Amino acid sequence: AHPENFPLDVNRAPRDMLLRVPGLGARAVDRIIAARRHAAIRLVDLDRLTGGARKIGPFVATADWRPSGDVDPVAIQSPEKIRQLDLFGAPPARALPAPGL
Repeated sequence: AHPENFPLDVNRAPRDMLLRVPGLGARAVDRIIAARRHAAIRLVDLDRLTGGARKIGPFVATADWRPSGDVDPVAIQSPEKIRQLDLFGAPPARALPAPGL
């Protein structure tokens, strides 16, 4: 994905540009194009048409919503790294004081 092309207005963008949005397939794009003939697409409509506006939200603009900030496709599609805990490599725990001292 080219960040300079995003966010993309789903109410005006041609089909070939909509197909470049990560997370949008041909069927979802065809549904968007059919729906925008009747009325301007809002974020709620986009969620209903695509099955998940959260994933594609940073890449598109609707009649009532525009993403803020830079679009980083790698950061959006990559889940947070999971780190394996290491019980034996951890620093030793401090001893608790003895009762009554």
